[in-house]
Amino acid sequence: MRHPAKQIPIKAIRISLDDIRRVYDRLKIQVDAEAERILAKFVKPDDKRESDFVAEKADLKSRAFRITVTVGGRDGSSLFGDDTEIFSSPNLPDQIAYVYMTNVVAFELVANEKPVNRFSLNLDFSEPPLLDANNFVSGPTPNNSNLQVDGDNDAWVSAVHEAVDGIIRNRRTGRRLIHKAFAYDFGMFVIALPFAFWLCSKLSGPIEAWFGSLHSVISAGAYVYTFFVVLFAYRVLFGYTKWAFPTVEITNNVDHSSRHRFFLECYYSWATGQRGLGADKGRNYPPPCQRGKSLNP
Repeated sequence: MRHPAKQIPIKAIRISLDDIRRVYDRLKIQVDAEAERILAKFVKPDDKRESDFVAEKADLKSRAFRITVTVGGRDGSSLFGDDTEIFSSPNLPDQIAYVYMTNVVAFELVANEKPVNRFSLNLDFSEPPLLDANNFVSGPTPNNSNLQVDGDNDAWVSAVHEAVDGIIRNRRTGRRLIHKAFAYDFGMFVIALPFAFWLCSKLSGPIEAWFGSLHSVISAGAYVYTFFVVLFAYRVLFGYTKWAFPTVEITNNVDHSSRHRFFLECYYSWATGQRGLGADKGRNYPPPCQRGKSLNP
């Protein structure tokens, strides 16, 4: 029998550790309800006292029905926990690379099998390099953030999905556009190529003055060189924008890209009077320059 399952990619969100803690709390409610459902099916043996039977079920619940959390740092460090204290631990990595939580590990340690109703949530806070030679330039920005839910009923799958989506749906940003497949190509044809032709036309006078007396190949080469310089500059600028505005961001990280975001959003807010790419949809934050030096709400 095929059980209901969902694998939902998570894109273009700006989230804090406090938001992740709230996601944990909402998922814990579902895990506790699942524990009560399963443990209610246990039948007390006739030769066992009621108090011992209740204590055994409580012990089983505390050991098997837990959410284990891993917080990984960009320096390779990891912190493990199974309650909300991990999100306020002094041992948290300075730069968080990912947060992973699941109800599989604890259950499997006790039962030697995976639970039928299970989930895993991975939040990947990696930043793309300025010039990414490992991925096709027209492809989407690689990011492993996703929610995987499996269960024996649609109610469990939907409840877990809502527990996560109920928080992150209000943390979405407008960054998805720059991280989608073919976003680079669209910008090249709409912005870079027209600008390259325009610049070549504007520089035609100096180019002819400097190189017109030489061979025509030299003049043509100057136009071609100018054209490709613009395209290369566009590629660097596009990579810089994706680096400064990653698809999934945790606001607790303060690094070079967050400082760049602050100044870029200040300029964008000043120039347009609107919120920048870092603003959460559905949240009426003032422009970052009016909030002080921190982008954290």
